[in-house]
Amino acid sequence: MPSTTDLRGFINSLPTAVKSILKEYDKLLTENRFFKYKEYLLNHDDTKSVTFDQNRWEYRPHMFCFEQYGESYQYTYPVILTLNKIRSIMEFIPSSFEDSIIYAPSMSVIQKVLEKK
Repeated sequence: MPSTTDLRGFINSLPTAVKSILKEYDKLLTENRFFKYKEYLLNHDDTKSVTFDQNRWEYRPHMFCFEQYGESYQYTYPVILTLNKIRSIMEFIPSSFEDSIIYAPSMSVIQKVLEKK
């Protein structure tokens, strides 16, 4: 059975917020809004502290985002990596987080950062 991959169609089907997040990570680090507003994200009242679940999330930040934000928003994981000072998917392990706590802002807070200059 032949199969095809329509990457452009897939990207276009993502929610606008996810596309905007991915565009931020095409920018220089100093221009990336999530890097610039990291303290705002960390200190916002709507940012949760979630205990790392090694059995479900080790090396899989997209699964963490899937469970926190839903299937359509699993590709928001670069924000989670940035906020928690994690450099790569391979470092998404409990020992990389202080007390195995992941900081996760709400989607509304992420959207507010996307609206900032």
